[in-house]
Amino acid sequence: MLTAAPFKLWDTIKQFHPHEKEILNVVRILNRIGAKHTIIAAALDLQGWKNFYGVCEWTDKDVEDILERFRA
Repeated sequence: MLTAAPFKLWDTIKQFHPHEKEILNVVRILNRIGAKHTIIAAALDLQGWKNFYGVCEWTDKDVEDILERFRA
């Protein structure tokens, strides 16, 4: 039961992000062509988009979290 709460919170935060669809598309496309997580995070940084927690700098962990949600 405790693991369900973080997923709901993350989904709620993600839902109100102004660039959610663009971020998810960039992550999906770069992941499909085999880009490393650091490269994906750098591409998101270059766009100037904040991550889903409101931080300006994207990390490998942020990208891994997004990709984990795709696999689930």
